Amino acid sequence: MKTLIVDDASVNIRILTRILSDYSECHSANSGQEALSKATLALETSKPYDLICMDIMMPGMDGIESSKRIRDLEKNYTQLKPAKILMVTTIKDDAYVKKSILAGCDGYVLKPVDKYNLLNHLEKLGILNRKKA
Repeated sequence: MKTLIVDDASVNIRILTRILSDYSECHSANSGQEALSKATLALETSKPYDLICMDIMMPGMDGIESSKRIRDLEKNYTQLKPAKILMVTTIKDDAYVKKSILAGCDGYVLKPVDKYNLLNHLEKLGILNRKKA
């Protein structure tokens, strides 16, 4: 699995990388614009991200706008599987959940991120298979 973690706070990128690195090759972006650039390059080289963990509140292009633009970009690459986009945020507001879904997001996880909640969410999205002991 290949993951792009997008957050303007480096501590949040480190936390998600620590959780996901056993399951995925993790890349990071510090802004919505950087995320769009990295997603574009990944699609152009036919090596798309399987998962994008996206913060909502970032300066400049926020996570919702970035997600919309990534979804629009993916439409040009129909031969490639679109990424699962998971909003990872502190915002609990139902209006933001709805905006995220309308932007093409596949899920919504609240910070602080609980490792097992996140991994269970990824299993439900069908992009992670953990062997159950």
